[in-house]
Amino acid sequence: MCDRVWQWANCPAMVGCDSCDFWVHCACDEPARTVMEAQERGDEVDYHCPRCRVKADEEEDKRREKEVKSAEKAAAKRAKLERDWGAEVYDCFGMTECSMMGAESEMRDGFHIWTDLAYIEVLDEETFKPVDEGEPGVLVMTPLFSNNGAAFLRWNSGDIVT
Repeated sequence: MCDRVWQWANCPAMVGCDSCDFWVHCACDEPARTVMEAQERGDEVDYHCPRCRVKADEEEDKRREKEVKSAEKAAAKRAKLERDWGAEVYDCFGMTECSMMGAESEMRDGFHIWTDLAYIEVLDEETFKPVDEGEPGVLVMTPLFSNNGAAFLRWNSGDIVT
C-alpha cells in the first residue's frame, strides 16, 4: 500500500501496480490518476508504481550502457582487423537456418537484405503484424535458396531488429 496514511472516510481511489501488486492512491501519483481516469472510460491501461518505474528506468539505463559498450567494442575490433589485414571490413548477417541474408555496402548505411536468398519480415512481438520501417520488431524469415533439409516457413528467430 501507499506510504501515505488516509482516514477511511476521505480515502481516495487506488490503483494496483501491474508489476508488483503495490497499491497507490491516485492522489499520491499523477500517473495513477491518469490510469484511473482511463479505466473509468473503459480503456485498458498498464500502471507501474513509482518504485517499479525507477527499477525499469535503471534496467533501461543498463541495457543502453551495454549497447554502447558493445558498439564501441565492435568498432575497435573492426579497426584492428582493417589495420592488421590492410583491407576494409564489412558486417554481414546470416544464421544456420537460412545461410547469409545480407551485408552492408561500401556506403555503410545499414544491412542490405538479399531478397533472392530469404524472405525477411520484421513483426511486432505480440501481434505478429508488420511494424513500420525503422521500428524494432522480431525477425521472421523464410529461406528461399538454402536449407533444403527442413522447411522453415515464417520462422521466428527471436532476434529483435529494425
